[in-house]
Formats: sequence, structure tokens, C-alpha cells
Amino acid sequence: MSECATATNACKGHNSCKGSGWMNMTKADCDAKGGTVMMDPFDVFDAGRMTVAADPSGAVFGLWQAGTHVGSQLRGEPGTLNWAEVQTHDRAAAQPFYEQVFGYATRTTDMGEGGEYVVFELEGEPAAGLIEIGSDWGEVPSNWSVVFHVADCDGAVAIVQELEETGYLTTPLDDIAKAMGATRDEAERALGQVQE
Repeated sequence: MSECATATNACKGHNSCKGSGWMNMTKADCDAKGGTVMMDPFDVFDAGRMTVAADPSGAVFGLWQAGTHVGSQLRGEPGTLNWAEVQTHDRAAAQPFYEQVFGYATRTTDMGEGGEYVVFELEGEPAAGLIEIGSDWGEVPSNWSVVFHVADCDGAVAIVQELEETGYLTTPLDDIAKAMGATRDEAERALGQVQE
């Protein structure tokens, strides 16, 4: 996996890429494991190769195989990707798909009323997470979500609120919350998943 960049699906319709040796898997192989190749692998000039697929629960993700563009390398700094997780309606189908396709080992943590959280690991290191979408989440489709590292969570939320007030946030937070079946506060957290 060293030649590949890692990231994931931030929200429905917005994809970054998840690196793996999976790039050349055939459509038939993906289908056999319950997924769907949505775009056959293609070259992005000399930067690399990419494809787009969906897991059995419908969570869409991208794959990137580096050429001249390695992808994201900086970690642990404000503004960088901090964590990625698949939020799924069907853990029983999605979890084995990722284990088989990416070779992930798993570690499961009981979160009490929040259910269980699965950590995907590669070579003993955390790589991504999986959580089953609860009925209290509203109408949230299976998706990949990213969390960005920030120096100040409250400050990041304040910036989103300021962007809404000045018109730079193209959809008002109240409308986003309504579409998500969430409260305004929940919508802010979903849009701005940030962690200090």
C-alpha cells in the first residue's frame, strides 16, 4: 500500500480516494464480493490511476494508485485528514467486503447505546473505521465520511457559521439539517467533522 494515497468518501457525491492493491480487480471479482465497480480504472494523465466503486451497502469510495502524484502524505497537522469511516446500513455485508478487498484486520469496540465501532487495521495500525447507521440518524445513506484535524474545534464551527451568514456556505445549515433529518447542531458536526 505504500505507493497509494489514502482518503475516502466525504459525503454522498463527493469522493476522495482510498489507495490499495485493489485497482486491477475485475468487475466480476468486485461483484462476487458484493460490491460494484462504478467506473473502470483509468489513467489520470501521468499522475496515477483511479476508479470508483461501491460496497454492498452502497457506500461509494474512490481508489487511487499513485503515478507522479503520490497523494496526501502530511498527517497530524491542522487541515489534514485525521480519520475516515464508512457509515453503513448493513455492517454484516460491508465489514467482510472491506476485510476481503483490502485485507483489513478488525478490532471492535462496544460504544454502549451507540452500538459497536469497528476499526480496520493494516499491519497492526488503524486505517479506517466502520459504524452502523442507527435509526436515530434520520435518512442518512451509507457513505464514507472524513474527519479533519483542526487546532480549535469551536473555532472551526464558528467559521462554518460565519460562512453561512456571509453567503459563502452555498446551502444554509438549517436546510442541510432538514435534508439530513437532523438538528442544526448535528448538521454542523456532520459537515465539519473536525477533531483537535
